[in-house]
Parts: sequence; C-alpha cells; structure tokens
Amino acid sequence: MKVQHRRPSASQLALRLFQRTLHPELFTRVAEAELRLGDFVAIFRICEAGHTVEIRKGNVTLMEVMGPYDQDLPERGRCFGYHLRGSRDASHALECGIQYCCSAQLEQLEPELFWDAQQELSRDAQRAFLTYEFPTEGHRLAPAPLSTIEAELTRDSLVVHAFHTFPESLTILRTQSLLQF
Repeated sequence: MKVQHRRPSASQLALRLFQRTLHPELFTRVAEAELRLGDFVAIFRICEAGHTVEIRKGNVTLMEVMGPYDQDLPERGRCFGYHLRGSRDASHALECGIQYCCSAQLEQLEPELFWDAQQELSRDAQRAFLTYEFPTEGHRLAPAPLSTIEAELTRDSLVVHAFHTFPESLTILRTQSLLQF
C-alpha cells in the first residue's frame, strides 16, 4: 500500500526548540540520517511539513522542530517556539555552555523566481546530505514539494542548512542553525 504524504501550508509553520527528546511517533518522517563524532550525535529527519534535528552531546539533548504551529507537542523541556512569518532569528544559551542560534526565512516568490529556485534546489538535492521529494499533488507536471538538509559537523560546532519548498503557494522556507559546544 502506497503511503500518501500531505504537506501542510507554509503559513502554518513554527520553529521550536526543546531541551529533551520528543518521541519520534509525534512526527510523520519521510527520510532520516545520522551524523556522529565522538560523543556527539545528530539525527536529522525530514517530516511532512519540515524537519527535526535531534542533538545529543554527552548527557545534553536538544531537539529543533520545524513543523505545523498547531501540532500538539509537550510543553515540558520547551525552550521557545515561534510562529514563522517572514524572517525570524532565535538563540538560546544552555547552562552547560552550548549555544544554539537559528535563522529562518519564509518567502513567497513570483512564479518565475519560484520555478528557478525549485530547479536549483532539485539540482543541489543530488548532493545534499538528506533529501526527499514529495509526491506531486494535483497536476502531474507541477513541481513536487522538496526538502533538503545540509549538515557540517566539526569538533566544536554543527551547522545545518534546510530548504523546504511549497509549490502550491510558491513559498520556500530556508533555515540555518548553528550549535556551538
């Protein structure tokens, strides 16, 4: 049986940070990958509306969630949550010395600019760390929603670039997250 994925509207997205792990069953995952370096582990998941990044270093756990604003998630361990409109920057310093910074930009483009950006992301997706092309909804010639994640891990930082396209509204979500430890 083929599983259908329905991508929510880009206008419903929120960025949240938790200082804990959230149960994976709270999210409809479509792709997953992991990076490890010493005692550092990062688990990346592309979900229907966005992504999650679960970060573990020693006994510290963080989880970045980009998903629907109305998704019912626990309050315990939540550092912050923002409904995305235009551009948003966020940062959080943990008592253990880890610094988290994120910049998110939700942009609706003119049709020609969107199609150009979608094609460029499709080419870049071939080299991305993690990517998923959703089934096309509606017209068979319409571009499929696309999500890509790039990640760069060093001994003292993790940089994550994520792109999510929403063709039905000609919208692209770009996020850049930096974790310094």
